[in-house]
Amino acid sequence: MDAVIISVPTSLHFTFIQQALQEGKHVLIEKPFVSSMKEVEPIKPLIKAKNVIVQVGHVERFNPVIQQLNKIINRPKMISIETRRLGALNRVIDIEVIFDLMIHDIDIVLSLVGSPIQSLSAVGYSLTESGQMDVANAVLTFKNGVIANLVANRLSQEKVRTLTITERDRLIKSDYMTKELFIYQKVDSVIEKNLSYRQESIVVAADSFYLKTPVKAKRTLRGGPGQLLQLFSDNPPHPLLDIMWYVSYLKRSFANRLEEGIL
Repeated sequence: MDAVIISVPTSLHFTFIQQALQEGKHVLIEKPFVSSMKEVEPIKPLIKAKNVIVQVGHVERFNPVIQQLNKIINRPKMISIETRRLGALNRVIDIEVIFDLMIHDIDIVLSLVGSPIQSLSAVGYSLTESGQMDVANAVLTFKNGVIANLVANRLSQEKVRTLTITERDRLIKSDYMTKELFIYQKVDSVIEKNLSYRQESIVVAADSFYLKTPVKAKRTLRGGPGQLLQLFSDNPPHPLLDIMWYVSYLKRSFANRLEEGIL
């Protein structure tokens, strides 16, 4: 056996990762990587010493919608990204909502924007006896000027998984669950619509006309764990330490506000 897939509660990730690395195994681990930056430090030298591949299962990057978005977005014209990930808490959770849900969107946003982060901040609320953050809103500002607003809520009765990109001349709305993706582009008049697809339609908003174009998102990931591990090796997510640092920073931001009595 050359590789292992680790899928256990987050509190056990560190122990199992160390064990696998000491045995010289490649590792694909369920997100998040570990529960804190403190746990990352002992793992770094092991990865280098054993010369193995370690990747986190940020599987949303293989969602057909995200695969298609990567093909159609215009990064130089991108202004903002908004993500919403809501759902009901239906399982035992030992981590904050940022590690549980928002981490998916952080990974996706980093890959779509393709620019270093300039600043980030977060607010959140704990609404259960666990004291852990259940609702969070994070704002990420990138050096290229793009602003990302991320919302995660695991106490919502409505399940939502959406991502919206605003570019200078169009709006792109996508839904992870329905695999739907629509492009809204302003046109000067109905006469100019010149619909190229029967599915296209004209949307009227604020006395302006917008061309609504559906985009097909086809599934590209098929097969078992072996193919998944290969895909993560060929298409690595954003650097592990970067994502862990950003998530840990947002968690600290929330904790500091609690101590200051702001939340």
